[in-house]
Formats: sequence, C-alpha cells, structure tokens
Amino acid sequence: MFNKSIRNSISLTLAQMRKFSKGKEKLPDLRLRLLDLDLTWKSIEVNSSACCKRLNEVFGKELSLAQLNIITIGMLSSAIRGSIETNKVLSWNIHEGVEPNEVISNLLVQTFDYSLSIINLLGNGQDVPAYTLMRSLQELCWIILTISYDRERMEQYCKLKDSEKPEEIWYKYFRPVKLKNSLKKLEEILEFPEDLMLELHSKRERSYRIYSNFSHHRYQGSLITSLERSDLFFTSRDVSDKTFKILDSLNYNLWYLIQALIKIFGEIHNWQDIEYSELWLITITLKECASKTFFVLYEEEMEIARGKVT
Repeated sequence: MFNKSIRNSISLTLAQMRKFSKGKEKLPDLRLRLLDLDLTWKSIEVNSSACCKRLNEVFGKELSLAQLNIITIGMLSSAIRGSIETNKVLSWNIHEGVEPNEVISNLLVQTFDYSLSIINLLGNGQDVPAYTLMRSLQELCWIILTISYDRERMEQYCKLKDSEKPEEIWYKYFRPVKLKNSLKKLEEILEFPEDLMLELHSKRERSYRIYSNFSHHRYQGSLITSLERSDLFFTSRDVSDKTFKILDSLNYNLWYLIQALIKIFGEIHNWQDIEYSELWLITITLKECASKTFFVLYEEEMEIARGKVT
C-alpha cells in the first residue's frame, strides 16, 4: 500500500511503540503490524468495489440517467467553447479579456467534475460527502443559469477576479437567496406554468435545506451514516434509500440545468447553430435523450408510488 520511505517510517514508529508498551505495566503488548495496515486498506478497496457493484444492481436506471446527463453536460461545454470561433452563443461584450462563452463552458466542466465525483462517492458508499457536494453542485447550476441570462450578473461575476471587495459583490448578487430569486425571474421570462414554478421553488428550498445540514455539519447531518453501528469504519458500506435520494437529486439538477440553459440560448439570446454544427446537433440530440429518459423514469416512479398508496 505505502511506498518504501513511508513503509520504513511506519515500521520504525511501530517498533518504537512496541518498546514503549512493553515498558509500561498496565499497557497490553502492541501487536499491530505493517501487514495489518495493508490488509485494512485492501478491505476498504474490496468493500468499495462491492458497493459500486450494488449501486449498479439496485439503482441501475437512476445511475444510467446520471451517466447520460453527465455526458450531455460535457458535450454542451465543448459545443459552447466551439461556438466562440464561429457563432457565439452569448454575444455580449463584457470588459476586456473576458469571454462569457468561455466562462459558461468552464463552469460546465466543473459541473461535470462535481457530478462525476458524486457518482464515485456513491459507488464507495460515502453518502454524506455526496450530500455535501450536492449543495455545491446545486449552487453552481444556479450560478450558470443566472449569469447566462442576466448580463449585469455576468459582468459582476467576472469582476470578482480583480475586485478589492469580492465579498460585497458576492453578497449582493450571488448568495443563495439572490440566486433562487434569479431563477424565479428566469422561469417567469421563459413563461413556465405557475404550478410548475411553485413546484420547482418548493423543491429547491427543500433540497437546499437538506444539503446545508451536511455542508455545515449540523446535528441532523451527524445522525446519518453509511455504516452499521457495530461495524468498523472500513467495512459494510452499502447503498440505501439515501443513495437513491442523492441520485434522484443529481438527475433533477442536471436535467433542469440542461433544459433551462438550452431555452436561455434560444429564447433569450435568439441563438441557433444546430443547422450548421455537427457538434451542436449531437449536443441537442443528447439533450432530447436526457429529457425523455428523465420523464420515463419519473413516470415509473409515480406508478410505483401510486401502487403503494392503493
């Protein structure tokens, strides 16, 4: 497990601690060996592999949708970056040295990385860190949508780099309550139905509150663990209903980001490039696949829920 210099250091320390324990009457003999640490790490790897397999077995559909959404996000980032030289999605001229399309493309790469990290954490049975990352991902999605349709906020966002008081800009434009209000305004501009807007607002509030319990290490979050209380910390991790909730939330946030972002490009920026670019044709096709798959899965879940009620 460890490289040679680290193994030598550990061996030396173990020898010193054995000598120390033997010199104390009330202490038991120290039987810990370097081999024990190797076996411990091996058990962690074996359990992670087993948990990843269980994730595929139990939540194969939800995981598949997440994988499709992540691929779509990656392709969308590439397509936006490709449009810089041909037909820019965002035609805004911000201050010198700033390319808004590159900003959005880069933030989508971060979205890709966060999403992939959440999948990897769930595959290791690490639900709590996944919850924490979900809050960061959710805020990132809100920022992307906000600065994509609101020129003033894009300008303020890009000023953060050189501002002497970035905290003031962030507090004024980008703290969570401001972002949530910005999304409500966006949904009004895009003419979302009133009942849908209410549902989306409620879902945002509820999920953000849950994620905050974990990211701020509040008492509610401390009650959640992926281990049985009798288990050692490196064994018996498994998927659970919490795993499903995180996957469901991941898929919802990525679906919302993809669908809303494409609508922003078309309905607010009056942009259209699908006729001229194979890359955009592939991206829009993936967007349609992700959308239809999302609703297929949603309908299946509603059928199961209705069956439980009856």
